Parts: sequence; C-alpha cells; structure tokens
Amino acid sequence: MAYEIKLLIDGEKKTYVRNEPPMLIDMTNAMKYQAHQIKMYNKKDGLTDKDLDQQQKDFAMIASSFWHKQFSEKAFIAGADQESMDVLYKVIGDSLGTSDDEEQSADKSDDGKADRESARTN
Repeated sequence: MAYEIKLLIDGEKKTYVRNEPPMLIDMTNAMKYQAHQIKMYNKKDGLTDKDLDQQQKDFAMIASSFWHKQFSEKAFIAGADQESMDVLYKVIGDSLGTSDDEEQSADKSDDGKADRESARTN
C-alpha cells in the first residue's frame, strides 16, 4: 500500500510517497503518541499550550520519520493542512493495527441496534 501525503512547501503542493507498510519504528512512534495523548487528556487541569505544542511536535516527528525524512518536521508543521492530517491519522491507526474495516465491522456488529435505540429516544 502506498501512503501519499501532500504538503505546502515554498508556496506549492508537493506530494511525498512511501510504499512500505508501517515498520516497528512506526508502530513504536504511534504507541508513544498514543501514550502522550492518554496522559495529556487525563490531566485534571486540562490541556495547556505546552501540551498542544508537544502534540504538534509529536505529529511532525511521526510524519517526518514515517516518510523517511523526505521533509523536515518544521516543513510538516508549516505545510500540513486538514487533508494531510487525515492521512497522518490513517498512518497512526495503521501503525497501531487499527483499520477502517475493523471500525465498519464494529458498527455493523450491533445490527443497527444503536440506530434503533437512538430513534426510540428521540
């Protein structure tokens, strides 16, 4: 599976491609990110600017590493838009072993019970 991400670099959209599946380093980076997220969102005082800055650095590190340093962390921070972040979220999910297929299967496993329950309470 090819992973493509587009970043705005020097005023133009550039496409970066990775053809390999997530490797151990990618899985480990995704687990570190997940651990940081759990810790950050479970703080009693809530999120701080420092937490959000760290999250941004984590995203940039994962992206730059995953695409074999084809772009810098700084370039990712400056050039990633929502579409780029959606690609990165997929990379993180794939690295953690989750997939859209699993989520769709979970949604279907209740045979629409959640939708019927929601309709009854509305």
